Amino acid sequence: MYFIGIDWSSSFNDISILDHTGEFIKHFRADVTSSGFACIQTELNLLSEDHSDFCIGIETHKNILADYFITAEYTVYSLNPLCVKRFKESQSPTPKKNDKYDSFIIAFMLFRDKEKFKPVLKSGYDSELLKNLCGIINDLTLQRSRLINALRSNLMLYFPAFSEFFTAMDSTVALNILKHFPSPDAFLSAEKSDSINIIKSIKYLSAQRFEKIYEFMKENALNIKTASFTACARKSVMLADQILLLNHQIAELDKDIKKLYEASSMHKSFSSIPGAGLRIGTQLMSLFGDNPERFDSYNAVQCYAGTCPSTQSSGKNYHSIKMRKACNKDFRKVLYQLSFAGLQKKEQWSSQEYYAHRKNGKSHSAALRIISNKWAKIIYTLWRDKTEYNDTNFVSRRNKITAAA
Repeated sequence: MYFIGIDWSSSFNDISILDHTGEFIKHFRADVTSSGFACIQTELNLLSEDHSDFCIGIETHKNILADYFITAEYTVYSLNPLCVKRFKESQSPTPKKNDKYDSFIIAFMLFRDKEKFKPVLKSGYDSELLKNLCGIINDLTLQRSRLINALRSNLMLYFPAFSEFFTAMDSTVALNILKHFPSPDAFLSAEKSDSINIIKSIKYLSAQRFEKIYEFMKENALNIKTASFTACARKSVMLADQILLLNHQIAELDKDIKKLYEASSMHKSFSSIPGAGLRIGTQLMSLFGDNPERFDSYNAVQCYAGTCPSTQSSGKNYHSIKMRKACNKDFRKVLYQLSFAGLQKKEQWSSQEYYAHRKNGKSHSAALRIISNKWAKIIYTLWRDKTEYNDTNFVSRRNKITAAA
């Protein structure tokens, strides 16, 4: 068995190799290029051509070299940088800092404590693709929210009547109208015949609807001709173009995500969860993945998602329960969204539990976190057994446990 420690960077990787006794064998540096990867493979093949003979440690799994090793079916461990830092400090009160030593420490840490870590377990291609597409759509949605806020703020500087009439600033109709009438002056000076031609070019906008908009702007829009108003109008058009582009990109991604979601063998399990529509259902399924070895218990899911609290105690008097910070924040977020959606769908057990915790003095967030923790356990069972959610079964099992206690 060989232990490989990698200290990575954007341009090169420092690699240290230890043998099964922990003795240092060699160190070398490889560039992040095809020739650099070929050099790494050659060095490893000189030791053994059996990929199961290697344990590879790196401080991130979101890295091109980590992906290369995982695809080649090496055993890869993604080590927390803070754990590596603490381990290095345990070896010396004044640890030195250089790339060669850091790669050695990672390899030595893996040699000493390999059993404490879990290797990176990837899902299948479609499941990984779904996970990455969900990540992209989350980023685009966040960008769109920022642009919408910027547009609303900009309109308040010179055209508040527009944002007053259109509350949903991501609406395709509202954005296209704003592109054609970016300022109060454009509305007030527009001829009726020109307006009719513009209406025909905007989908989902009827003449009656535009008449209401036109009359509202005539009555409420304040028209002052200043340089600031002109500049703000140009900015509104640019923001509207960006939001429209994002709307199109998000819609196209939604189509691809829906195809992958419906084609998955786990689709029925996740779509049966109350409140889990396309967005929440696909994100949950992508975060669980299709590798059955990824989670060995529901508690592992709860810890990974950060819904399970972290307890701290010392002596007789100190005992504290805190929200877990070392977790997958996206996982926790989507479980919170599911818990809130369950309340809106009036899922009986979650609603009862939510209001019971609120009555006992828990905050909104704390009550949602408790329900999220239970959803993590339920969904783990659905994922493990590939079964569909059944409210009756869950409530009956919970009542039996409560009665036994």
